[in-house]
This record gives sequence, structure tokens and C-alpha cells, in this order.
Amino acid sequence: MDLPETAYWLEELCGCPLNFRKVQQWRVGSSARDDGTALAATANFADHDTGLALQDDPAVAVRCELIAHSPLGEAEAAAVVVSAADMISGMRGVIAPQPTVMLPNLVENTAIATAHEGATVAHGLLMPPRMWGENTPHVREEARMTLLLEVLLLTDEEHSIGHKQGMDVLLRRLRRRGVDFDDWFRG
Repeated sequence: MDLPETAYWLEELCGCPLNFRKVQQWRVGSSARDDGTALAATANFADHDTGLALQDDPAVAVRCELIAHSPLGEAEAAAVVVSAADMISGMRGVIAPQPTVMLPNLVENTAIATAHEGATVAHGLLMPPRMWGENTPHVREEARMTLLLEVLLLTDEEHSIGHKQGMDVLLRRLRRRGVDFDDWFRG
């Protein structure tokens, strides 16, 4: 998909117009939502070769775009996806963008860490987007599949559980506690 096609796909999925701009090397679309939250999504991260391919058809490259929700605003949601895109691309294949991958210290050098005193989130977790339940939005082209991954933010404690006890334990605990990922000030 080219940029206009990706922008159209993202706007259709999100159900709202997105304001697209270039942030460093990334194209990011963002929007304020009616519920007071905001969202942002990359629109050219799928151009980054992740090294992933379909298991049943290795000739088809798997790529992704990143989406994040923020209780604070569009700039903060954009900061999350830009930081995640920078981290993944900077690791040159060491971090594969797929569900349950943790991104340590993701918000360390963003406006979230410096401008929002009391924010307790610090780390990222890639997951299928919550907006569509169990369905992960994707587009299949001839030699490429592009899917959408959500960047959720974790506290130090949550990240530590995932790191030390494994992702299954972390996900079970998050579900059991009913963690609100849109609360970036949770204890």
C-alpha cells in the first residue's frame, strides 16, 4: 500500500478522520476522540522490513503499522507510536513487531515522561488492537501482509512481571486485575 491507501485504511478502521504529519522519519495520523481520549497510528512503518514472513507462505512479508491510545492527547499518542517505531527499527531485526513483544523504557525520552508528572507508565507492549476484539485488522497484498498492532503502556511492576515470570503470567494477571490501559497514572 502507498501512503494514501494506508491513510484511507487507517481512517476507515478508526472511524474518524486522521490528521497526518511527518514526525521524524515516520508519517503519523492522529485524532482526538469524542470520549476525550486520542489515538495515533503510523502510516509508513510497514515500509520497514521486519524480517517476518507468513509461516505457510514465506514469500509473503509480514509488516505492521502501530496504533496507540492516549488519555492525554494526540501528541502523547503520537509520541508512543514514534518511540515504538524508532525502537523497533533501530534494533534492526532484534525486536520483531509481533504480539506480546515488550519494548522496555519506551516513554523514557518522550513528552509523557517529562511533561506529565505522575504518569506511571514507562514500557511498551505490542498487542492486537483492542478496538476490534479478537480480530486483528490486516491487508493482504500479493507479496505482503500488513497488520495493525497496538502499543499498550505498562508500569514498572507490570513490565517486571512479564520479564521475570513470562508473558502468560503477565497477561493473565492483567486480565484478572482488569487493568485499564487508558489510565497512564495507574498504581
